[in-house]
Parts: sequence; C-alpha cells; structure tokens
Amino acid sequence: MKAIAAAIFLLITILLSPSVAAQEEAAVFTATISYQLSNEGANDALNVRATLFLFDNISGWAEQSILNESITLDGTPISPEIFSGDENRWTVVEVGDLKPGQKRTITVSQTIKVKSVDFAVDPSRVGNEFPPELDVCTRPVSGLFESDDPRIQELAAELTGGLTNPYLKLERIMKYVAENIRYERQPTEHGALWCLINGEGDCTEFSNLMIALARAVGIPAKAVVGYAYLPIYTSEETSHDIRSLGHEYAIFYIPGYGWIPADAVWPQYEGTLGKTDQYRLAGVTTDGSGVVREGGSLSWPGPGYVYTGWSYVSGKPTEVKSTVSGDIVPEVIASLDINVGGEMEEGLLPISVTVKNGGRARLENLVIRLNVDQTKFQETESPPRISSLEAGENTTVETSIRLLENAYGAASTIGASVQFDPAFSGTGRLSASRSITLNISKKPEMPALPQDMLTLAVIGIILVIVLVGVAIAIKR
Repeated sequence: MKAIAAAIFLLITILLSPSVAAQEEAAVFTATISYQLSNEGANDALNVRATLFLFDNISGWAEQSILNESITLDGTPISPEIFSGDENRWTVVEVGDLKPGQKRTITVSQTIKVKSVDFAVDPSRVGNEFPPELDVCTRPVSGLFESDDPRIQELAAELTGGLTNPYLKLERIMKYVAENIRYERQPTEHGALWCLINGEGDCTEFSNLMIALARAVGIPAKAVVGYAYLPIYTSEETSHDIRSLGHEYAIFYIPGYGWIPADAVWPQYEGTLGKTDQYRLAGVTTDGSGVVREGGSLSWPGPGYVYTGWSYVSGKPTEVKSTVSGDIVPEVIASLDINVGGEMEEGLLPISVTVKNGGRARLENLVIRLNVDQTKFQETESPPRISSLEAGENTTVETSIRLLENAYGAASTIGASVQFDPAFSGTGRLSASRSITLNISKKPEMPALPQDMLTLAVIGIILVIVLVGVAIAIKR
C-alpha cells in the first residue's frame, strides 16, 4: 500500500501562486525619503522652496493609512503646511537662502499600513453610465496615453468588439497586454504607443498601454505611481532602496463599483484585476496631466519627486539642484510558503507551512489555518499555533489533510493563512496568506491479472481445495 501511495504522490503537480483574498491581510512599512538641495551656481539662491508629494490615506480602490509622519530640515523637526487634492497630498518646505555650494536636506518619514483589497466584481452588477466629470480620464495624452492613435483605436475595437459591459472589455484588454507584451526592464519610460509598436516594456509601459486602450473605448482610467515591496517575492529579500522599488499600475472606473485597481505585471506572471495586495504603496494618482515633459520624457509626480523653486538678485542667476535617496523598510510583514512532501499514508496528504517574519517587529500569537474545499479535503488536525516569531526568523509546521474521492482527477487549490498580533502599535490583529494548486491523479485501481495468470490462480485454488480434502480424508 505504501508503494501505491508513494506512486500517487509522485503524480501530484504543484504550482505556487500568491493568494490575495482576505481584506484583513495587511503590512506596515516605514518610508524614509531624503531630498538634498544644493546651490551649484555662482550666486546666492534666495527663498528656496521645495514641493514634495506625500503618501496619503486612501480608501476604496486601495486601503492605506498613515500611522506616523515626520518632516525634518537638516535633522530639525519642522511642521510645514500640508495640502490635499482629490487623492494626492503634498507639502511645500521653505528652505531659505542658499549660498553657492551650500546644501540642505529635507527628510520625510512616514509609517504606512497597507491592506489588501478584493472587489470580487460581479459582471452582472456592472452598469454602463459614467459620471460626466470623469470625461477628462477618457481623453488622449500625447506621448503617454495615445488613445486617439488609429493603431490603438483599432486594437481596442478589435479586443472589445461585441461587448457592452465595461468590466468584460477591461478583462479583454488586460489579457491582451499580459499575453502579448514582453516584460523587459526599461532604462527610460515610454508611452502606450511605443509599447504597442515595440511589444515590450515594464510596469510603466504595461500600465500606459492598458490605460490608452481603455480610454479608446470610453472607460475612464488613471495611473497610480508609487512603490511595490519587491523583496517579498524574491529570494534575496535585501533591497529596500526606493530606486529599485518604483512601480506603476492603473485604476479604472467601473459603473456600480467605482474605481478599481488593475496591474498586468504584479504579481509576476499573474497580474490582478479588481484587487491589490498589501505589498503595493500608492503614491499619487494622475490623469496624465503634466507628466510628459518638453522633449517627450516622462516625469511622474509622487513621493520621491521634488519640484524646487527659488529667486535671485537681478543679473545674478544661479542653479539649485536636488538629489533624492531613501528606503522602504517593513515594520510588520509576514509571508508563507506551502510545500507538499513526504509519503501519503491512508489517504493523508502531508503539508508543511513555513512562516517568515520579514519585518522589524516581533509577531505573537500566530495561528496557521488551511483553507480547503470541503468537498475534496478533510482537515484532520486543529490549527497549528506558534507563540512568537522574532524579526527575521522563520519556522515550519507540519500538518496533513485527508483526500476525499472528489480530490482525484481535478485541479484543487489549497490555501494557508496565518493570523498574528504584531508587537507594533496601531495595527490590530493582521494576517497573510498563500496558496498552491494541486493536480492529483485519479486513484489507481488494482491492476488486472493477465489471462494466463488468472488461469494459473484458479488452478492453484483448486489444487489447494483438493489437497485440503485429501488431508481430511487421510485423518479419518
């Protein structure tokens, strides 16, 4: 029986993929960005001021809240006026006068809690009427969202032909971009038309093309510029530098739901429509106004972008330049890995779940739960518990589930989640999750005996009966 069980087990194919389902999934990050302003001219720079974008509280298409915020000028805390627009937030810091060669540094530190979002869009609930004030989000932007270009219009019409539902149109558009554009990191950023013509791009080009195609069929669309915490999906998990974490995705207005997020490249090889995870920090949203600079280069606003202004004495101009550096460090973040391993016995499928604490705060009272289809699997053990997990540590727990008849011969998804209390104020009880997809072969039936072996077996049974009869007769 063990040999048969082992053979079944070898036929299980496992594909790992992140699961973004529960809204209580959250992470906490501290983003620290420094802006150094230096007078590189020969004369005094007067009344130097810096306009900086800040992370904001967001609810709806993203769930993001600012837990703590501080701004310093050369290490001294300051309280500049904060301004807010529709979904964007910024400040203007008055730096004062700078003499030639003089430098001053503004540092913004924000602690941000990010939750996952899943709209679970039901196409039957989607309407067709768009608010007239969103018309600006359907217009073309030259060099960025060229929705009026015949090539983009033709492709958009071809992709959405026969459809009236905006969400179904968006599904077609995203599927096309994800399957037909090759992901390739770009040294410079390009608009939608460049992406379509060249058939490649990274998150910027993918998002710009989706936005242009959506606008071409009348769906309001905007870009979201921010950061994605990439180390959670890499083996190194070392880079926190904002220069390596920049990310763009999009939001689309769907009647009946409002703005929903869409990302064709995150997580890798999957993309997401109508949902977003706790690893993406939204900086600003933009309809594209002011993004294309003279000469055609793209310059996105957002945290990490600074606009510097100054004045000078008539006839004595000067030049103030800025450099930006910073990092995004997780305070509270947990990740899971699920592995199926070992030998199946008596229909029990062994599962190991590894929990890693990738943040700086200790995790306490951890409870690991499996999320399975009850028609295919039966849980056999109570949820494993872990008292605490220090920063940077990981631990593995072993459990198992029983395979029911319906589990064989069809793909099944097994999820695992961990709930925990972070030793970090203002968070509450949080969770993280992961899932695997299993393809389990049908239970093998006992092999049929060949006809000649069957004949021999029958003869053997007859001989045994005869011999038993003879033995009894002799005893009598």
